[in-house]
Parts: sequence; C-alpha cells; structure tokens
Amino acid sequence: MDITSAILTIAGLAVFESITSIDNAIINAEILATMGIRARKWFLTWGILIAVFGVHVPEWLAPVATLVIVGYFLLKSLKQAKTASS
Repeated sequence: MDITSAILTIAGLAVFESITSIDNAIINAEILATMGIRARKWFLTWGILIAVFGVHVPEWLAPVATLVIVGYFLLKSLKQAKTASS
C-alpha cells in the first residue's frame, strides 16, 4: 500500500466515523426527548459507560450480564404481578 492509498483510506474512515457519530447523536437526542428525567440520567450515565467500555469486556461477561439483567427484571416483574394479584 502506498502513501496515497493509506491517506485516502484514513480520510474515508474519518468521514465515515464523523457521519455515523452525527447520526447516532441525532437518534440519541430523539430518544432522550421522549424519556423522563430519571431514564435520561440512566441512559446518559450507563449508556456512555457501556458504549465506551462495553466493547472491551471479556468474552464470557456478555452472556453472564445478559442472564443477570434478564433474571433481575423477570424476578421484579413476577414480584410485581404477585403483589398486583393479592
């Protein structure tokens, strides 16, 4: 690969990253506009942390985290259903 190809590749990737970042910011702003204050704070805090560090987690952690999150909300909804039926 010569220097011209390398520069064009880097420039193309920079333009692509800029466009996708702007698009992502627009979509996030539209989503945040429909959320309550508490949900916005959660989204901005944890969403940014997951976006920044989430790609660097060990391979085994993603399925474990998924099971923990789904299990938590399953138990929470079962508890709420039990309370509502009483």
